[in-house]
Amino acid sequence: MSVRLVISPPKLSDVDITQASGHVESLTSISTAERRKRPSRGKVRKEGRRPKDVELEVEVKQDMKRLKGHAGGTGCVVWRTSLYFLEYLLPQLYFSSMPSLYPPLFNVEALQQANVLELGSGTGLVATFLAKFVRRWVCSDQLDCLKLISQNVSSLDPSNKTNIEIAEVDWLHSTPPPTEAYDLILCLDCVYNPNVIKGLVQTFDSQAEEGRTVICIVMEVRAEDVVGEFLETWLQNGKSDGNKVHWIVNRFDWGDGDGAGGKFVGWLGWKGKH
Repeated sequence: MSVRLVISPPKLSDVDITQASGHVESLTSISTAERRKRPSRGKVRKEGRRPKDVELEVEVKQDMKRLKGHAGGTGCVVWRTSLYFLEYLLPQLYFSSMPSLYPPLFNVEALQQANVLELGSGTGLVATFLAKFVRRWVCSDQLDCLKLISQNVSSLDPSNKTNIEIAEVDWLHSTPPPTEAYDLILCLDCVYNPNVIKGLVQTFDSQAEEGRTVICIVMEVRAEDVVGEFLETWLQNGKSDGNKVHWIVNRFDWGDGDGAGGKFVGWLGWKGKH
């Protein structure tokens, strides 16, 4: 399968986005109180010459047989949430120096130093486009998916894969804390089966460090009750045992939220104290 993306620069506007301080806020570019789908206010900027589009294309192997005949095989194909998220995020990264009508999701300079864990990497498609913008990218999935990820990563130009690692992270089994704390945990379209919600949230807890790690999760809403159960489980995690640490979770808008007949949503979350 050939995946081709045309990345266009954002429309020039008269805004200058104000950056926030602190590790969590600097990675997510602005404070969550400001993260609304509305124009930012700031200094007036003069319009300059519009940069040219960036055309990107990669070949991605899928495993359709495993999708149809193997439990847990959904990760072996490319899902549209990943494509829509790439189309949303890549213009912010390639044209980060340009003013934009809306706040960027991540601070590009902070992202360049980030240690990233992607949960449920599936084919490894997202890493092939985004890993070049971070310091270290760890693709993770169940053991059966790792061969497919490896094949797709190995086909990249050598300069684009030196910082990509592949690791087994199975949500249904306990995962030890990382030897090096993650700055960002990315999870794309992994919430659709209620049977994996508890394990996914426990993985968030074991892999995230308070005051440092930001979790970014985006998904297509297929069943609102499943999404509701996921959010409730995530927010309640850690409270039942009297833990002083709790999760702060905020929804963010990306794209139009709807596309090709589906509804897409996203959340940013991190550990805080009561």
